[in-house]
Amino acid sequence: MVAADSVIVRRGPLRAAVRGPFEPHLAGHDDVHKEWLARHGNATLIPKLSGHARTLFLEAARKAGIPLAPRWQRHTEQQLPISIQVRRSADRLRWSGAIAAEELVRAWSDDQAFEIILPDGPDQFGAAAGAILRVACHSRVSRLHATPALWTQHVRALSLDSLHAEGMTMPTITGGNPGGAAQNPVEVAPDILARRIHRALDAWLLDKLNAHLQPFFASNADPGRPVGLTVANDLRAAMAATWVDWRASFADDPGLLNHFLRLMICAVEDGDNRDAAQVLVGPTKRKEIIRGTAVSLAIAAAWQTTSPKGAGPGNLIRERDGDSAWAGHGCAANLINGNDMALCAASYMWQTQFVILIVKGMIEVARGAERAFAQIDSDQPALSETDGAGPVIMSINRDFSDAVAAGLGALRDLLAAVEARHFEVLNKAIEKGGAA
Repeated sequence: MVAADSVIVRRGPLRAAVRGPFEPHLAGHDDVHKEWLARHGNATLIPKLSGHARTLFLEAARKAGIPLAPRWQRHTEQQLPISIQVRRSADRLRWSGAIAAEELVRAWSDDQAFEIILPDGPDQFGAAAGAILRVACHSRVSRLHATPALWTQHVRALSLDSLHAEGMTMPTITGGNPGGAAQNPVEVAPDILARRIHRALDAWLLDKLNAHLQPFFASNADPGRPVGLTVANDLRAAMAATWVDWRASFADDPGLLNHFLRLMICAVEDGDNRDAAQVLVGPTKRKEIIRGTAVSLAIAAAWQTTSPKGAGPGNLIRERDGDSAWAGHGCAANLINGNDMALCAASYMWQTQFVILIVKGMIEVARGAERAFAQIDSDQPALSETDGAGPVIMSINRDFSDAVAAGLGALRDLLAAVEARHFEVLNKAIEKGGAA
């Protein structure tokens, strides 16, 4: 065995020549490896930390002052941190430093370290506080220079202790003002500053999402398995065509993209506390965003005209031929108000006519949620419940996985059966109420 902090597996030209000196060690490797796997069985599986456990260890390492891994130290040493400062100035915010606000996205795109100086408390920043924290909470190497007594509880509630997601980390908060970052001052309204930052971050996520989806559409390529499904050729082609329209809509309307991503990562729609969901949208949740978008695209490609929705309730809308449109919620959240999605999805009071749940490990929730396809035990549904007392809830169960692997026709049949079951239960409830 060779101890190493990082390993590069070389591929490319002259590969045979590079491997030449190691041929004696590689001879018969496949047969020996298969024998080893058969002998040890499940013991060969690599353990994986849960999101909660990973967060616990990260926080413990931070408190103990354990340094970053050597490879990250080497990476950060090559980049000098960039300092920026944001402070209150009457009814506006004064931004100063070496970069414009939109360039904070480099904390994600280039792992650029930022020293973010915040002399005032979070209540003085309005919507801009959430935008700045969104950058920092998904950055490995950026720090906040702020008063811990004013900021720590606020930041922790939106990250480590979030009620809507697991696996979030909390940026380092250092007390005191190191000075500097006074060049190029600009005064701007808090809402405008927040919008500029969010739009830059969302555009970067859209590019990353597209970069993963395009090879998937072409060949089922899924590095890291965020989609985690094998999809038939005809369905992938239909998804690709749907994605062309969705992507164009997202590029044309930044508000539509922001709303779609925010509700993809958070099940709760709270207009009075948007930061609780907004801060969660970033590279830490990249896999959930990819998976959620891919599954939503598959259903949209097979289920009449389904497209992103720019305002609540939900982030999707389905136009139905000759009938009222349905609002939908494509959701890849881990938690709902602090409870595991798998335990409370079926009983949560969703605000839309259909829900697409995208969480690994919660496959069987759909069976429990079949009652929620139209969960009506009361004698008579309310007059406002003309489309059913409960939403059509779909998740990635075995039937769904088999259908997408079989093709577009199979998925259409499955969705038609789900919808028919929804209205069958609704009609029975109405008949029961009429007979009472």
